[in-house]
This record gives sequence, C-alpha cells and structure tokens, in this order.
Amino acid sequence: MDGSKVKLEFWMGERFGWEKPGPIEMEFPIEEGESLLSLLNKLGEQIKIFDETIFNPRTQSLSSEAIIVLNDSVKTLPEMSEIKLKQGDRILFLPLLVGG
Repeated sequence: MDGSKVKLEFWMGERFGWEKPGPIEMEFPIEEGESLLSLLNKLGEQIKIFDETIFNPRTQSLSSEAIIVLNDSVKTLPEMSEIKLKQGDRILFLPLLVGG
C-alpha cells in the first residue's frame, strides 16, 4: 500500500443503518491501481452495514436503494471494475429517494 486514501461520505446515514443521520465521513486506504469495484468489495467485507444496505460482495450486487457518486459523477455497477481510484477521490453513497 502506498498510503493513498479516498474520502467516503455516507449521506442520510440512518437510511443505511447508522444511528446518526449523517453525513458520515471517513477516509479509507486504497492500493495503487485499485478499482472502485475492489473498494466496494473491501467495504462490504469490513462494514456490515455496507454489506446489508449498499453493496453485497457475495452476490456482487448493488442495492437498488443506493447511488454511488465518484467525484460528482454517478457510477453504475458495470463500469466500476474499470474505474481506477486515486489519492483524494471523493465517493458519496446516497440513498435513492422516491415518493410524491
């Protein structure tokens, strides 16, 4: 590991299972050339709430209730294995809001 980190922000934390409404912010270490999909797998394995509400590493599936934004651009699951992360990237995890 080269000491690079990305910033993670979980908005509306209570929708994702945290007791605090959010945003919940943290830094997370990444390896050189690590993909966004690889990071999601690590988060899913290390953070139980993440596994249950955003991304399931066992089924490689993204929750239909979550949106992932990398540096102001919404990302879809098919492209996540191609996206390489770099120091200082900002990743937002937003709950999908629907209603009338």
